[in-house]
Amino acid sequence: MSALLNSEFWSGLSGPAVAIIVTAVFVWLLITERLVIGKQYRTVVERADKDAETVRTLTATLIEKNAGEEAATNILSAIRQEIAALAKGQG
Repeated sequence: MSALLNSEFWSGLSGPAVAIIVTAVFVWLLITERLVIGKQYRTVVERADKDAETVRTLTATLIEKNAGEEAATNILSAIRQEIAALAKGQG
């Protein structure tokens, strides 16, 4: 690693050697996915958009389901209270 910081190392390299080093670094970046090609990026973004839409749809469905269950629970509770009140009134 200290060779990379040495100015004598860099001054001793020829043009093709620098091109090979740059190419090797570029290929390494692509392989390790630190640098992403535009096509791959667009694919990932599209997938993320689809996932986000699915999450929004599922969330909306879950909210509607919970709202329906809560309304049913409130109605049943009110009916039970009315029945209990009528039973106390007759007893």
